[in-house]
Amino acid sequence: MSDDIGRILAFRRSLELRLCTRTETFAYGTAFFNVDFPHHWDSNFLWAELPLEEVDADALAAEAERVLGGPGLAHREVFTHDDGAGERLAPRFAELGWKPDHAVTMVLRRDADRSAAGNVRAVGFEQARPLIAEVISRSETSSSDDANDELVRFRRLLEERIDARFFVAEAGGQQATMCELYTFEGVAQVESVDTLEEFRGRGLARAVVSAAIDEARARECDLIFIQADVDDWPQELYRKLGFDPVARDWFFRRPPPGAVQRA
Repeated sequence: MSDDIGRILAFRRSLELRLCTRTETFAYGTAFFNVDFPHHWDSNFLWAELPLEEVDADALAAEAERVLGGPGLAHREVFTHDDGAGERLAPRFAELGWKPDHAVTMVLRRDADRSAAGNVRAVGFEQARPLIAEVISRSETSSSDDANDELVRFRRLLEERIDARFFVAEAGGQQATMCELYTFEGVAQVESVDTLEEFRGRGLARAVVSAAIDEARARECDLIFIQADVDDWPQELYRKLGFDPVARDWFFRRPPPGAVQRA
């Protein structure tokens, strides 16, 4: 494991510990919980971190059923940083009715191909809240009003617990694009890059990510990373901004019966 990957995993664990209300050891790693936000699946999940060579998807699914079902959570989620194990487990998880998601972690190692332009502001949660709510309500996985409101309120927790900053770009006097920045002990993560559909193609995502990078550098972070879906286009933008892929993760999720997936 490279030093960068080790630092990123330690950073992510630190964030989870500060955001959760409790942890629990299970057969293959650690489960994190924040049952105050049951619809925020990535706050209630199993992190499979022990060697998984001899572990199959059925065993992990059974552990998720036992551990997440105990506090009455309706979804099931398992995360692993082991790309080889994830690729091996994915087909069986799909057979079991779970959705495998494959993400790439990218580290900033080069200068951007060109400068960014846009009216970007670093703001707190309350100022970013209207755009956060609009993005969530328009999402293909938007659920009930109560669930959507819970997902909005979770972003306040990010500000309170990990000092998250929100970068918002405007177009025509309207909030159009945003991203988030988390920093801790020299490591920075750029996260949740979203642009309302009618404002796409104007370079606003480039602008907010560039502003977040500038802030991370101002905070003396020497390791800046971002994640993207392996099969989605944003990673191409991140490459142009100077990010290079260093690792891959897997998320296996099963929504409640009859529900859409909420991450």
